[in-house]
Amino acid sequence: MNKVIYTIRSSRQLAGDIFEVVLEGDTSALCATGQFVNLKIDGLYLRRPISVCDWDETTITLIYKVVGKGTEQMAQMAERDSIKEMQARWMSSRIGEEFDGVISGVTEFGLYVEVNENKCEGFVPLRDLDDDYYEFDEKNFCLRGRRRNRAYNLGDQVYVQVARADLYRKQLDFKLVRPEAE
Repeated sequence: MNKVIYTIRSSRQLAGDIFEVVLEGDTSALCATGQFVNLKIDGLYLRRPISVCDWDETTITLIYKVVGKGTEQMAQMAERDSIKEMQARWMSSRIGEEFDGVISGVTEFGLYVEVNENKCEGFVPLRDLDDDYYEFDEKNFCLRGRRRNRAYNLGDQVYVQVARADLYRKQLDFKLVRPEAE
């Protein structure tokens, strides 16, 4: 799926919590009432429900309403999203480099590791843990190997290599180099 990029020509507050934004760009990806639009305004990423959408050959005009309780949640989502983007952007120039980290999350699909040096978080897919057959131990919240009984727990120190930085999805993939950090 291609990412459609628009340039914001103008943005203004119509009344209270109702805003209008005029975008320039590809109008072939038209929007509709009830859909959401992702905007970057003043460095913040915002996801807004569309109330009115109109377009011509070069511009799209959107009118949206900021919803009260959801505003704080949307701001938190935008903040997390922008942090993930900057982490992926920064680590994209460090593919192949190795870092000490700590396991910050365990799922049935793999491990999340936070790099000690810069706090960037990436994912080690279960399929890449090839020294054993690992299963998610729901009771102990860890990944445990069937043959060697090796466990990866929250808070364990590990040594990872940056395998991939996906700027579009804002995700980092790590490869486990050693189970214990030095």
